[in-house]
Amino acid sequence: MNLHDLPLRERKAGQTRVSLTRALLPRLAQRPLDAIPVKELCAEVGISEPTFFNHFDGKQAVLPYYISLWSVGAAPTVRASSERGLVRIATFFDQVGAGMQEWPGVLNAILGHQHTLRALPEAVDVPRADRLAWYGDGFPHLEHGPWTVPELVGECVAHARARGELGPSVNDRHLVQSLLTLFYGVPAVEARPERMRDVFARSVAVVLRGHGL
Repeated sequence: MNLHDLPLRERKAGQTRVSLTRALLPRLAQRPLDAIPVKELCAEVGISEPTFFNHFDGKQAVLPYYISLWSVGAAPTVRASSERGLVRIATFFDQVGAGMQEWPGVLNAILGHQHTLRALPEAVDVPRADRLAWYGDGFPHLEHGPWTVPELVGECVAHARARGELGPSVNDRHLVQSLLTLFYGVPAVEARPERMRDVFARSVAVVLRGHGL
């Protein structure tokens, strides 16, 4: 399916949300979210502030929307990387590291926002138009996901268990918790985005060895 196959109203709404997201992400490499005015994003996209609030409750709402949009593309890549669940885990973290290199500061902003909520966010609906506007015409994964990070990591571990890659001494819940600790912790201690993929790769290897894998 192509974006122009969709109704005009649906298409324009998706393009607006994606354009606002693309306007916000590079700014997070230079300024914290609180220092980025909504009106600045609206000026770049060419919309009014009331129109912004038709799509997002506030600029904070762009963050969980982006992670859900990212997951729509990341999850199929992780699944296609290997039949082995442990390889899928490594691929997932490589995808995270690549995203952090492309958009420095974004994950830190997301994690900071989550900390203020004191809860893990739920996945945000990502309509077909948004997926096509972000990933391009012909994007095949129009009806799947989105997923939260705990869901993606949990699915990788469950797949490894189903394939017999995890021994009886491995506690699946503890392994998921350890991997999520990397996801939430590494961005807080590694300030150089260009190193994120390597840091995640080494950290995942250490965690897996610690669980006897």
